[in-house]
Amino acid sequence: MRKHYATLLLFPFLICFLSDTHAQGIYQFWGITDFGGFNEQGTIFSTRFDGTGHRAREPFQMITPGEHPGNNSPAVYNNKMYGVMADPKVQSYSFIYEYNPATNQLLRKINIAEILNFDALHDNDAGFTFVLLNNKFYGVAEFGGSNHEGCLFEYNPANHQVKKLYDFTYATGRFPRCGLTVYNNKLYGLATGGGNFNAGTLFEFDPATNTYSKKFDFNEALHGKWPRTTLALYNGKLFGATSIGTGATLGGCIFWFDPANSTFSKRVDLSSIGAGAIYHGMTVFNNKLYGLTVIGGTYNKGILFEFDHTTSTLTKKIDMSEAGSSGSGTLAIWNNKLYGNSFSGGANGRGAVYEYDPAANILTPRAAFNDLNGAGGTGYLTLYNNRLYGFTINGGIYNTGVLFEFNPASNSYVKKLDIGSSTTGYQPTGHLNYYQRKFYGTTCKGGQYGSGVIYSYDPYTQQYTVLHNFNAPEGEPFIHGGMVLYNNKFYGVTMNGGTNNFGVLYEFDPATKAYTVKVNFSFPTGASPCGRLSVLGSKLYGTTLSGGTWNKGTIFEFEPATNSYTPRFYFPAAYGSPRAGMTLYGGKFWGTGNFEETYERGFIFSWIPGTNAITREYDLKNTDGKEPGGLVVLNNELWGLTYDNNLLPGEINGHLFSFDPATKIMTTRHEFDIQTTGALPLSTPAIMNGKIYGLTVNGGSYQYGGTLFEYDPANNKTTAKVNFTGLNGRQPRYTQLTTAPALVSPGHAGVCWNASEVITVNNTNNSQWIPFTDSEGQAIAEINPNGNNLGNISVRFYTHSGDTRKDPAGRAYLDRNITITVTNQPTSPVTVRLYILKSELDKLITTPGSGVNGLTNLSVFKSGDACTNAIIQNAEKISSTSSNWENDYVFTTTVNSFSTFYFASSSFAALPINLETFTGTVKPNGNLLTWKASCTGASTFTIERSTDGLPFTPIGTVQAAQQDCNHPFQFTDPDISPATFYYRLKMEEQGSPASYSKIVMLNRGGAKFLQLAIAPNPVSGNTATLRTNASSSQQVLISIHDVAGRKVWQQTIQVQAGAGTVPLSIGHLGTGLYILQYQEGEKMVPVRFVKR
Repeated sequence: MRKHYATLLLFPFLICFLSDTHAQGIYQFWGITDFGGFNEQGTIFSTRFDGTGHRAREPFQMITPGEHPGNNSPAVYNNKMYGVMADPKVQSYSFIYEYNPATNQLLRKINIAEILNFDALHDNDAGFTFVLLNNKFYGVAEFGGSNHEGCLFEYNPANHQVKKLYDFTYATGRFPRCGLTVYNNKLYGLATGGGNFNAGTLFEFDPATNTYSKKFDFNEALHGKWPRTTLALYNGKLFGATSIGTGATLGGCIFWFDPANSTFSKRVDLSSIGAGAIYHGMTVFNNKLYGLTVIGGTYNKGILFEFDHTTSTLTKKIDMSEAGSSGSGTLAIWNNKLYGNSFSGGANGRGAVYEYDPAANILTPRAAFNDLNGAGGTGYLTLYNNRLYGFTINGGIYNTGVLFEFNPASNSYVKKLDIGSSTTGYQPTGHLNYYQRKFYGTTCKGGQYGSGVIYSYDPYTQQYTVLHNFNAPEGEPFIHGGMVLYNNKFYGVTMNGGTNNFGVLYEFDPATKAYTVKVNFSFPTGASPCGRLSVLGSKLYGTTLSGGTWNKGTIFEFEPATNSYTPRFYFPAAYGSPRAGMTLYGGKFWGTGNFEETYERGFIFSWIPGTNAITREYDLKNTDGKEPGGLVVLNNELWGLTYDNNLLPGEINGHLFSFDPATKIMTTRHEFDIQTTGALPLSTPAIMNGKIYGLTVNGGSYQYGGTLFEYDPANNKTTAKVNFTGLNGRQPRYTQLTTAPALVSPGHAGVCWNASEVITVNNTNNSQWIPFTDSEGQAIAEINPNGNNLGNISVRFYTHSGDTRKDPAGRAYLDRNITITVTNQPTSPVTVRLYILKSELDKLITTPGSGVNGLTNLSVFKSGDACTNAIIQNAEKISSTSSNWENDYVFTTTVNSFSTFYFASSSFAALPINLETFTGTVKPNGNLLTWKASCTGASTFTIERSTDGLPFTPIGTVQAAQQDCNHPFQFTDPDISPATFYYRLKMEEQGSPASYSKIVMLNRGGAKFLQLAIAPNPVSGNTATLRTNASSSQQVLISIHDVAGRKVWQQTIQVQAGAGTVPLSIGHLGTGLYILQYQEGEKMVPVRFVKR
C-alpha cells in the first residue's frame, strides 16, 4: 500500500491551553524522545518542574536493532559475524553489531557515530566493511573524523571498544569509502578525494606504530579519479579501480600497486568494454579477477567482467539486466562459482541472490527477493559454514531490511531476522497523555505489523503494556500529534492507512482496549491529518494536511455521540496547508499554516466554529523564521516556535515567538543557537509556573541530540535545562511536554537525604507554594509561608528499611520522617504538605499492634528532633488532613515552628514520654533521684529499685500534669543501708503504653561486684551485646573459648559503673557453642553463649 509523506517538516501537535501554575501540589514534566537509548528506540523521560533533573526510561525494546542496513559485508570471527549497521538517513543508527548464527541473535555492541564524529549532513557513512588483523577489526568511515574528511578506526571484539586511529586530510587523501586490505601486517586502502590532484590517494597504515603513509596520488589525466573499491590482493600486488575515467571517458581504470616497492601501474580502461564504475571490489578466482560495474553494458545496468592480469585483458562476460539481476557488490566464492546479491531486478523486481559460473559463463538468479522476505540486496555476501549471509536494505515485516541466509547447495533462501524488529513498538511520537495514574502514547514503528502501537506506561511500577498494534487497513500514525482524551476515551488521527490510505480518525477505549476506526479520510473532504485533535463541548475539531477543494487541507468537526464527520472549512490556495491542531482562545480557534507560494514563511489564522468565519491574522516575515508549529496561551498572548533549517554555529536555528491577538504583533522572544539553546524546535511549547518550556531536535552539547529549554518572560532569558546526548534520549520532534503529579521520592534507605535545593523565602515568594523535591523532581514536601519571610529553608528526610520502627514504648511508626529547617521561625501559622509512599503506609498497616488500618487513622507528630533514624524527643500529635496523591498520599498541616515530622496511629496522644535526663546522688538522708521529661498529657512516674540490678520493686510514684513536665522531678529513697542500689523509672502517659528509663546505680559503701552477660543469647550476626553491671568503672580482661577449651579470642574492655552494654565483634567465629570467661575477685566466671 502506498504512503503519503509530506516533503516538508511537519508540526503535528495539539495546540492546547495549559494552566501556567498549580495552586498546590508538586508536578513533574514527562515527555518522549523519538530516538536515543541504547538501541536508538526512543525514550520516555521525566524532569523536575523547572526542567532539570532529567531521568530517562527505556520501555521500548528492540529485538533486532537498526534500520535499512547499508553496504557492508559481515566479517567472521570466533564463529560470530561483525559489521556496522547504519541507516544512511539517520547517522545515529551507526553501530557495530554482533550476529551469532547459532542463536540467530543480532546485538548492538557499541554506538560509533559520536566516537568517530560522523557528519550527519552526508548520507554515505553507511558503507562499512571490516577486515580482521591480530584479532581486531579495522575499518574506515567516509565522513567521520575531526575534519569530517574520514577516519580509520579499530574495533576490539573482546571488549567491544572502538578507537579512532587516524583522521584523513585533504593533503594525504580524504573520504575513504570502501574496506581495507591486509598485507604483511599492514592495512592498505583508497581515499576517494584529496591528494596532490584532488583525485584520491592510495595509502598504507601500520597498526603496530599507528603510522599513516600516502603511497600514491591519483591523477585524473593519467588514471582517472575517485577510486571507490576495496583493494584485492593477488600474487603480492593490490588491484583496484578508479570510478571516473580521463576526461569524458566512462568508468575509470583497473590498476595494481606493488607494496613491496611502492610501484603503481595502470592496466586497462573500463571504457574498453563499455563499462562504468566499480564501487566495491574484485574477486580473485582461478588466477583472474572478477567484478561488477554499476552502469554500462547493453542495458546500462552494469557489466560482470573478467580481468586477466597476466595479459591485462578485460573481458565483458555478462550484461546485467533488470530481467536477470543487476548488482554491484563484491562477489563471494563457493564450489567454483561466484555469488552476489542485487538491489533490483529478479523475478519480483526487488533484487535477487544470483550465481555466476565462470566455466560456463552463465548467470542464474537463485533466490528472488520480495517485500516480505527482504527487498533490495545491499553490500555483499559472506560465506560461513557453507552458507551465504547478507542483508537487504528494505522489505521484511517492517520494511526496514532483513538478514538472510542462502544455502547454495540446496538453493534455499531463509530470512533469519527482520531488522528493526520490536514487538513493543519504538520511535514514540506525539503527545504523552496522563490518565488514571498511567501514561498513554503511540509509536510510529514496531509492533506486530511494524506500523507502531498504542501503549501505556505505569510510572509507579515501570510496567509497559502494548494496548493496540497499528496496521495499514486501520491506520498508520507515521508522525502525528498524539491522542486527546474525551469522555474517558482517547481519540487520534493517523496520516496514512485506512480504506483510502489518507489516514483515519480513531477511538481507543483504555478500559476495554477496543480500537475503532471512526472516519476514513478521503481526498475530497480532507486527507492526511497529522495534528492533535481539540475538544470543544461535545465535539472534536482538527485539520488535515491536504485534500479538499484546493488540496490545501481542511478544518473538520467530529461528534463522537452521533459518529458524524463534517468538513467545516476548505483552505484555499492562498492560505497554504495547516500542519497542526488548533487551540481555543477568545471564542476562536487559533492555528498555523505553512508554505504557500506567496507567503512561504507561514501564517497564523483564527476560525470561529459558530459562524465558520476564518481570518488570516498574520503572515510570517523573514525575521520571524518559518513553519510555525503549535501554539499555547500565556498572559493573553499566543506562544509558538518556528524553525530555520540551519545547523551552523552562530546562525539562527529557530525562533520562540509570542503573538498578541489584540494588536496583531508578533515578537521574537528568542533566537535559537545550536551550540547553546539548541536548534530546530519542532515541538509545541508547554507552560509551568509562568515560564515556557520546549524541546529542540538538534544542538546542545551533542549536535544531533537536542535540548529541553526554559524561557522566563520575566527576565527574557532562555536556558538549556537538559542536553540530550543519545543514551539519555535524543531528537524529540513532534511532541509536547506533559505535566503530571510528581512521584513521591523513595529516598535512600538508612540515610538522611537532602532535598535538591535550599530555597530562600522573602517578599518575592512568601505567599506562594514552594515545592521541595529530590534531584529528579519527586515530591518530599511543600510549604506556603503565608506571608512569613522564613529565610533559607532546607528539607531533609529519612527513610527506613527492615522491620517497622518502634518507639521505646513499643509503638510502631512510619518508615519516613521529614525535617524542615528555617532561618527565621514564623510569626504566624505556615501551611505544610508532607508526602509519603503508599508502600510505607501498607507496611505500617500490616505491622501487628500499629493501630493503623488505613489513611484515615494515620496522624502527623511534630518533634524537636533533628533528622535522625529514630525518634529521640517527644513528638506531639498535631492536627492534619490527609488525601490521596495519585498512587501515594499527602498530609496537610499548619505549624508555628519547624522541626521534624513523624507519622503514627491517630490513637496515640504523642510518641513517647521523652526522658531528657535521669541522675542519682547519695545524700546523708537517702538517695536523691532527679529527672527531666517531656510529655503531652497527664503522666505517671513509678520509681523502681533493685539490689542486684535484676528484679525491680516499686518504691514510690510521682503523678504529673502536662505543665509539670516543664520542670525537673525529684524523689528521695530513705534507705541508707551500706549497699549498692539500682533505680529505674516506669513512665506512663495517659492513653499510651508504658516505657522504661535507663538504670541508675548508687553505691552507699557496699561490696565491689562485677556481672557480665550475653543478651540476646543465642547471637545472630557478627556482633554480640555484652551487658555489664559493675560497682565501679574498671578494665576487665575477657576471653572466648570453644567447646574444646581452646582460646579463640581475648580482649580488654572498659566497663562503666552501673549497668551498661559493650559490643563484641565475633564475625571471625563460626556457628556453635562458646564460653566467655572473666575474673571477678578470686574466681573465673564462665558465660555460655551460642552463635548462630
